[in-house]
Amino acid sequence: MASFDINTTGDDVLKHFSKYAEVKTFVMTGPSENGIGAESAITLAFASLQRIILVGRTESKVISVIEAIRKINPDIEVAFVEIDLIINKSVRQAEKTKTLTDKIHVLINNSGVMAVKHYATCVDGVES
Repeated sequence: MASFDINTTGDDVLKHFSKYAEVKTFVMTGPSENGIGAESAITLAFASLQRIILVGRTESKVISVIEAIRKINPDIEVAFVEIDLIINKSVRQAEKTKTLTDKIHVLINNSGVMAVKHYATCVDGVES
């Protein structure tokens, strides 16, 4: 059994569990560059995934992550699906992932808002 603690890195976890990621499809929200999601996606590129579908609001903020994944492991299929998770109409675009894969093995939710100065909601009443 693995022993992880406060000093454990994503690389440590991947080394221990990489065999479970082989030939799997991952979907990840919040993969924008310079964030936790980006680092998680890039770290996963060292495993032998079949495909990773990155879900975010702005493709231009994910291009560098896609390029990094392809540089590390050109055999991984990488796709981007544009979705703004605080707009219900946009969330329905998640259905597009069905055209990219027949099965999702792992869903990693990195999207979120933290430490905002002023409480606000979007059109659909979701915190933004």
